[in-house]
Amino acid sequence: MKPTTDSKFIDKGSKSPPETQRGSALLMALALVLVGGVLSANMTRMSVVSHESSRSNYSASKALYLAEAGLEAARFELFDSSCAEASWTINSGAISASGTAIGEYIATVTFNGGTNWTLSSTGYVPSQAEARGVRSVAWDVECDSGGADGMTITAGPGGLEVSNNVDLYDEGVYVGEIPNIDGEYRIIDDTATPSNDPPDLPDLPPFIDIPAGGNDESHSNDCSVSLDDSTHYNSINVSNNCTLDFSTKDGEYLIRDFDVGNNVTVIFAPGDYYFEDFDTGNNVTFQISTNDDGSPGHVNFYIGNEAEIENNATPQGGSAEDMTIYVHDGASLEIENNAQVSAVIRAGVNTEVEISNNGGIEGAIFSEGSVELSNNASLDYNPDAADALFSSELATSVNSWKEPGS
Repeated sequence: MKPTTDSKFIDKGSKSPPETQRGSALLMALALVLVGGVLSANMTRMSVVSHESSRSNYSASKALYLAEAGLEAARFELFDSSCAEASWTINSGAISASGTAIGEYIATVTFNGGTNWTLSSTGYVPSQAEARGVRSVAWDVECDSGGADGMTITAGPGGLEVSNNVDLYDEGVYVGEIPNIDGEYRIIDDTATPSNDPPDLPDLPPFIDIPAGGNDESHSNDCSVSLDDSTHYNSINVSNNCTLDFSTKDGEYLIRDFDVGNNVTVIFAPGDYYFEDFDTGNNVTFQISTNDDGSPGHVNFYIGNEAEIENNATPQGGSAEDMTIYVHDGASLEIENNAQVSAVIRAGVNTEVEISNNGGIEGAIFSEGSVELSNNASLDYNPDAADALFSSELATSVNSWKEPGS
């Protein structure tokens, strides 16, 4: 057999695709490209939205911090104004750091009557004009500027008795009982004005328990004693023409038994003095040394058990604003036999405060226990000293916190 001259190798399994198949593949490719583009665009948009959301949240957080700073500024101004019965606005202006604008706040103080105010504040980031972040907060607060409101004496369950030629000096004398306590009082002096609604009293500070041990100091007969090596004493007994000097300023003295008398001068450095028992007799003179800057010093006496100030004890210089005597629950204080004291007395429950036999006090008495003034006792009201005790409690108390509209 002769081979053909034009023979060809033919792959019978290979065929060219029809035109319709090639068109479908092209359309599918285009669809995939289109879907990919849409997904890519959406992802880009989501990324931008997420970035903007984060930026917005960051700005809102900064605005909240600024708003809260505005509230603190409003509270400070209300405090500094002694709770002025008025309304006003505080504008911080632009706040920046290292040349970068942070934001600003606008706060308002609104007087609602009585002791009630509303403090509100709005923070803006980066400014009120641009305001990418804005948050508002508000406080409802009570503010009491303190002050005794002319109150000279309060008494608790033991009642108040004023009798036998007692002098209560000052037209603003106020004699009453603590609210919600069934106390009885009897007014003899016509200058006193009874009332059943005195303001709440400042809290009685805690008494520090005096530990056993401590130094014993006993001196007499023309001596001069300076107590500068310790602030913890088991007993101090000084008598007969001596000078006793507490020289540690701003200290905290713990003394179990304090007994001085017979022409003794006691110089108290500014600070706190805790006594279990305190007794003076026969011509003791109290002095209070000045602060380091030369201003009048102030001392606080804390009585844990019993204090007797008697027999011509007298203050020398200073005023009732310089001394506060705290008579703690269950303790007693007697000022009698021509003793004179310049101080404000704050006594707790189950206490006894007695001024008698020509004893006198310049200042005020605020007690939750019994108070008795008798036998030519005198109380010369010092409004500045009384107000000082109350104003030490000056503060704004937050009763509620809210965001407007919430």
